[in-house]
Amino acid sequence: DKYDALTDAQKDLIDEETVDKLEAAETALAAAEKAAADQTAADAVKQEINNLPAAEDVTTEDADDIENARDKYDALTDAQKDLIDEETVDKLEAAETALAAAIEAAEKAAADEAAANAVRDSINALPETEAVKPEDAEKIAKARDDYNALTAAQKELVDEATLQKLEAAEDALEKANEAAKKAAEDEAAADAVKQAINDLPAAENVTVDDADAIAAVREAFEALTDDQKGMVDGDTMKKLDDAEAALDTAKKAAEKAAEDQAAADAVKNAINALPAAEDLTKDDAEAIANARKLFDNLTDDQKALIDPEVIKKLTDGEAAVAAISEFIKGDVNGDGKININDLTKIAAHVKGKKLLTEEEQMRADVNGDGKLDINDISKIAAHIKGKRLI
Repeated sequence: DKYDALTDAQKDLIDEETVDKLEAAETALAAAEKAAADQTAADAVKQEINNLPAAEDVTTEDADDIENARDKYDALTDAQKDLIDEETVDKLEAAETALAAAIEAAEKAAADEAAANAVRDSINALPETEAVKPEDAEKIAKARDDYNALTAAQKELVDEATLQKLEAAEDALEKANEAAKKAAEDEAAADAVKQAINDLPAAENVTVDDADAIAAVREAFEALTDDQKGMVDGDTMKKLDDAEAALDTAKKAAEKAAEDQAAADAVKNAINALPAAEDLTKDDAEAIANARKLFDNLTDDQKALIDPEVIKKLTDGEAAVAAISEFIKGDVNGDGKININDLTKIAAHVKGKKLLTEEEQMRADVNGDGKLDINDISKIAAHIKGKRLI
C-alpha cells in the first residue's frame, strides 16, 4: 500500500530487486492464503463426511446428509479434493452405495407392502363365511390368485387372520357350491315328479286304466328325499291325492261292476240252461222257480245287465210251466177233453204197447199215486160213461 502511495518519481528511486522482493512476497502471501482457504474448505467437507454413519448403519433417513456431503465434495476444486484423504472419500462412496441399497430395499419393502395391502384389501372385501354364495366364486378365486402371485416376502406381510378369512371363504364357497348343486338336483327331481303328477288325468277323468301311472307317480314321490318332497307344492300334491282317491273309487266301482256282471252272468247262464218253452215239462218247474229266485235276488243294477231276450225266456218258461201245471187229469193227449182217445192211449201204455211221454203220464195218473195202472183206466172209463167224473 505504501509503495503504491509513492509518486512515480519516488518509485523510480526504489531499485528493481526491492520491487521484485515485494512482488515475490505478495505472490507467496496469496499462495499461502489460497492454501489455507483450500485446507479450510477441505476440512469442512471432511468433517461432513466423517459425520456420516458407517455404511452398515446407513438408512434412507441419512439421504439428505449424504447427498449434502456429496454436493459439497463435488463443489471443491481439484486442489481442495486432493487435500481430502482416500479413506474419507471411500467413506463417502460407501455411504452412497449403502444409501442406494437402503433406498432400493425401502422401495422394495414399499412395493411389497403395497402388494400385500392390495391382497389384504381384496380378501377383507370378501363376504363373511355365512354369507358366501356361489356368485362369489370369481371374487374368491381372484383373491386366491392374487395371494398366490405374491412373493414369499410379500406373503409374510399378509397376517394370519386375513389368510384364515380367505381359507374360510374358500371352504364356505365349496359348501355353497355343493348346496347349490344339491338344490339344483333336488329341484330337478321334484320338477320331474311334479311334471309326472301334472300329466295325470284330472280326478273326474281317472279310470282303472290309470292305476299303473298313478302308482308309478306315487312311488316316484315317495322316493324323493324330504327336501325334495318339500319342493312339490300343495296344489300338485292335491292333484295326486285326488287322483288316488278317484282311482280308489273307480276300482271299487269296477269291482262292483265285475261282481254285478258275475252275478248277472250266473243268472243268465241259469236261464239259458233251461229248455225252450215248448220243450218244458212239469219236471222243469223247480228249475224255472230257482231261476226266478236267482233273478229276483239280483240288485237293480245287476238285473239291468241281463238282456231282455234272456228275461223273456224266463217269463216264457214260467208261463209254459204254469200251463203244464194246470192240465186236466185224464186228458192224456192234452186236447182239453177226456174221451175214448185218452182211454186208448193209457190202455196201450199199461199194456206196454205204446208208452206215454212224461207229460202224458202226468195227465194219465188220475189218482196221483205216481203210477199208471188199471185204476187210472177205470177212472177215465167211468168219467167217459158219466158214471163218476174225475
